Amino acid sequence: MCGCELKYEMSVFADPGVIVPPMTPFTSDGSIDYTAYEAQIQYILNRCEPAAVPLMAVEAQEYRCLSDSARREAIRRGAEAIDGRSSVIVGASAASYVQAIEIGTVATEINAEALQLLIPRRAQGGSADVTELIAFFERVEEEVGIPIVAYHNPGPGADLSPDQLVALAESDSISAFKESVRNLRHVLNLIERIDRQGLAHYYTTMEMLLMTLLMGGSGATMPAPAAVVGSELIEAFEDGETQRAVELQRSFATFPGQFLSHGFPAVMKEALEFVDIETGSPYPPTERIPETHREEIRETLATIDSI
Repeated sequence: MCGCELKYEMSVFADPGVIVPPMTPFTSDGSIDYTAYEAQIQYILNRCEPAAVPLMAVEAQEYRCLSDSARREAIRRGAEAIDGRSSVIVGASAASYVQAIEIGTVATEINAEALQLLIPRRAQGGSADVTELIAFFERVEEEVGIPIVAYHNPGPGADLSPDQLVALAESDSISAFKESVRNLRHVLNLIERIDRQGLAHYYTTMEMLLMTLLMGGSGATMPAPAAVVGSELIEAFEDGETQRAVELQRSFATFPGQFLSHGFPAVMKEALEFVDIETGSPYPPTERIPETHREEIRETLATIDSI
């Protein structure tokens, strides 16, 4: 970072870190299994050393399956389980800034440290307009009054170029980015132009973590149990144990990528089952990954020493 003054001072983003979103366990009727949800959060707190825990903030948490009121309840229950042991980021992604504000008000109720919003597609169609996006984030930030993490996830959200993302970073309303793109050129460009210039903190994914740290980025977002590896990787990197950091990064060379045809949430729920964390049923009518493939996932995880 260049030392430029940011709008907010956020302990959650002060050092390189892993941000760890809990997966959402469902019952067979599609409601949240809160016993399993809260047990998973305890695992995250005890094993993953999270810089923050985002609640209903990433697509892998399947918040789109829930009503707005159910999302807010899951956020409240998650914050109760965290009980001050980690910073909390609240997810308030919505196509409408009004809806985002309505969901985001729960963040102030639970003293969350930041609000995470998917960079939305243009509601009326056509390519994303940066001026409109800046206005979207400014309206939410002005109303909710806490730092905003802009979530760049092309597909469910807008697909922006590096220049467009830098323009967003130059807005006072955005304090950090969660990046889902795995393209190395894209990531290196934005670490240099956003994080190292002090415009905002820049977080990537498990596959990009070591390169992110080497280039001066802020860390990565990843679920458990992968986050156990991620936190150890950051510790090794900060201790100057480069070879150890490389070995830990290699854990993500084939996992979870080779299994993603089943969907990221399903794969990571199977990974949690591997460490004896119950993840309930898939949201209906989705079915669980076939046993043959579950066994392949278990065999791959068994080769990763840290998990």
